[in-house]
Amino acid sequence: MSSASLDRTVCWTPVGSVGFEYLRLRAEDGGYVVKSIVLGIDGETPFQLHYKIKTDQHWRTRKVWVRAATPFSENEQTLRSDGRGNWRNEDGVDLPALRDCLDVDISVTPFTNTLPINRLRLIPEQSVDIRVVYVMAPSLAISASAQRYSRRGSDTDIFFESPAHDFTSLLPIDGDGLVLDYPQLFRRAYPL
Repeated sequence: MSSASLDRTVCWTPVGSVGFEYLRLRAEDGGYVVKSIVLGIDGETPFQLHYKIKTDQHWRTRKVWVRAATPFSENEQTLRSDGRGNWRNEDGVDLPALRDCLDVDISVTPFTNTLPINRLRLIPEQSVDIRVVYVMAPSLAISASAQRYSRRGSDTDIFFESPAHDFTSLLPIDGDGLVLDYPQLFRRAYPL
């Protein structure tokens, strides 16, 4: 990964439902910035989700902004981290329930798997248990969630486990740590 010049546009579509994500990832200000819009349908309710994530040079999440809109409501959340697992909301109030989370996972995008993949830089046969700030979309409900990332001998695949959601998946990734296809959930639409 050529981190100093990272500038990518990536798009995904959900598997088995209508939707699209347009994402821009750039190296910026000594770290990384991603801006994205996701359009989808939750049950029978259409939604749009805008999000922006800023990380430091080690891929630790420092700021997350998400905004969701449905025909019935609009919600917005801003969270800030010190990069060591301490979180505050936009009013500066400490969020102890999120302590020890270094990454964020937004439910409607495969991108947020890139954050721990690039931060952990797993070697073959290594597994790491982490806690993430889990953002359910489009409600923007926030909680801490345990996850495990493992590299099972391949440089192009990461094994992902989310015990709280009783979910596992083998994630093929590209050279920048971006998910190519997320079996049963997302498929890369651009670049192929």
